[in-house]
Amino acid sequence: MFHPNGPPPGFAGPNDHWHQHNANGGLCLRGGFVVGAEDTSPQECANLGGRKTPLLDVYMLHAWVVPGFECDWGVFSGECPELGGRLGGTAWENPEPSAASSRASASG
Repeated sequence: MFHPNGPPPGFAGPNDHWHQHNANGGLCLRGGFVVGAEDTSPQECANLGGRKTPLLDVYMLHAWVVPGFECDWGVFSGECPELGGRLGGTAWENPEPSAASSRASASG
C-alpha cells in the first residue's frame, strides 16, 4: 500500500505489522514485477534485467485469509509454514517437513 509519512492505520488490535522492503537498496524490480529480493546485489539484479528500487512510501502486510489456507502462526504472520514459508526461507523452498506432513495427514 502506498502511504506517505509512515505506515497506514491497521486493523483493530496489535497483531498487524506493516513492513517495508528497502534494505540493501530495496527489491529488484523488472517491469513492475519483483525478480529479486532485498539481498540481491545491484549486479545480480541487473543480470536479471531489473534494477534495485527502494519503496520508500510502500508498506506491506501479510494476511492469510483464504478459507482452507489458514496459517497456524496467525492471520497476520510474516511467514506461514503450512503454505511453504519458513522463517529465514524463501517462497521457493519446500515447507518445513513437520508442517508438510501434518497438513497431508489432516487432509488425508
